[in-house]
Amino acid sequence: MNRKIFTFILGLVGLGMVGCGPSVPTQFAGQDLAGRDFHAQDLADANFKGANLRDANFQAADLEHADFSGAFLQNANFSGANLHRAKLQAADLRAAILYGANLTDAEFNAATKLPPGFDAKAAGMVWRGN
Repeated sequence: MNRKIFTFILGLVGLGMVGCGPSVPTQFAGQDLAGRDFHAQDLADANFKGANLRDANFQAADLEHADFSGAFLQNANFSGANLHRAKLQAADLRAAILYGANLTDAEFNAATKLPPGFDAKAAGMVWRGN
């Protein structure tokens, strides 16, 4: 292989532009993604700050370290999703489906709207006042 082409490909791999599977964008801040299907997608570290994700499907998705601060997540389905260490401050999760979701160390605060009767501490979530 030509050395210049090899170096170019290595550069793309280093930037995350070439990989083994389809690339999913991870910057969704402020976007209207109501009803979007993210089923089983790798969205670790994704930025959903302030996004409208009402009725979105996150079943079995990897959302570790994802930032949902201020996002609208009413009726979103997180069944079996990995939300370990996700940021949920000021997120609106009313009527969200959280059955089987890993919420260990996910952050919430007083402005976070959780489903009625949901026990954040029992789910392993941590209080972050900001």
